[in-house]
Amino acid sequence: MGLVKSTLGVRFGVSCSNESDTLRPFKFINTNVFVRPDGIPVTLIKFAARYKSGDIKLEEGAFTDSAWVNAQEVHDYSCIMGIPEEVAAAIKLFTKPA
Repeated sequence: MGLVKSTLGVRFGVSCSNESDTLRPFKFINTNVFVRPDGIPVTLIKFAARYKSGDIKLEEGAFTDSAWVNAQEVHDYSCIMGIPEEVAAAIKLFTKPA
């Protein structure tokens, strides 16, 4: 997971915390395989992590926008299929039971 943590900092400008689980700071969500509109095939491996610090840096030409949202707010955005459910699942992974 060192590569994932490094990528977060170098490519996206954010760091994550190990507070939630020192053995598993990244929690697997799922994988998707698709072909981008420009014809490039993609394997997307999604992890959840607890945000620590930094400002999101979007990859030039790859994204038009980003937002920090909760499980309700994500529905206010036009997202690819499955993203609202993945946001809810990620939040649930880091929410302590009452």
